[in-house]
Amino acid sequence: MKRFRKPRASRGDDARTTWMPLPDDPSDQPADAAFTPPDQARDREGGSAAVQALIHGAPAQDSDPEAMPHEVAMERARTLLQALSDCDADTVGHLQRTATTVARVSAALGWDEDRRRWATFGALLHDIGKIGVSPSVMYKPGPLSPDEQAVMRDHVNYGIDLVTAYGFPAIVARIVREHHERLDGSGYPQGLAAEGISEEAKLVMLADIADAMLSRRPYKQALTLDDVRRALSAGAGSMFEAELVEPVIQVLAATPPEE
Repeated sequence: MKRFRKPRASRGDDARTTWMPLPDDPSDQPADAAFTPPDQARDREGGSAAVQALIHGAPAQDSDPEAMPHEVAMERARTLLQALSDCDADTVGHLQRTATTVARVSAALGWDEDRRRWATFGALLHDIGKIGVSPSVMYKPGPLSPDEQAVMRDHVNYGIDLVTAYGFPAIVARIVREHHERLDGSGYPQGLAAEGISEEAKLVMLADIADAMLSRRPYKQALTLDDVRRALSAGAGSMFEAELVEPVIQVLAATPPEE
């Protein structure tokens, strides 16, 4: 039987709940391991190579991605999550928790089955492009430099390439592309605003941010759920979809912390 574990604190990810078992053999490097400044060119070259290797090994494209059986989608997601776990097991836990929240909130909102399913897969894979980001950037115990921020932001394009290569429907790639956008246009990579962002991505971005706030990072302590409620409510209507804030908070409040 697969075991659940509390991951170490990585940038943007940490423990709360799980949606599926972690892949085998997660890393156990301590959070306070010595930080080595990254060589940005080397990091990008190595990350791109890892992503390209996965793309070259991708299964044949389906004629109708929307009709992909759930079991096939799960198997392809597991392949990608295992590759991510090999270099950053913590982000896998973050993806699982974010997917759990999105699955529960979308059900509470009455979304139809297909919409819930692909929104959940979008949440499960929204950071899969971090396969291409160096651990020296992911685990840096402090703010990122501008060059390091550029390396980190590469994960969006890597993720789009991966979910597209593995035949997921367009909405999954759109969630990956848009989960760092904000309603006021201040996000990235495209600076989309309001109606330019899909409803599914608006939900994933809230679940993503909430999990990050509830998590300990190398440079901050975890916030309480009340802190998260206040922060998300302050951004409601300007950065975040106002109608989605409270449903996300309610689901998180009903979710028991990971043991």
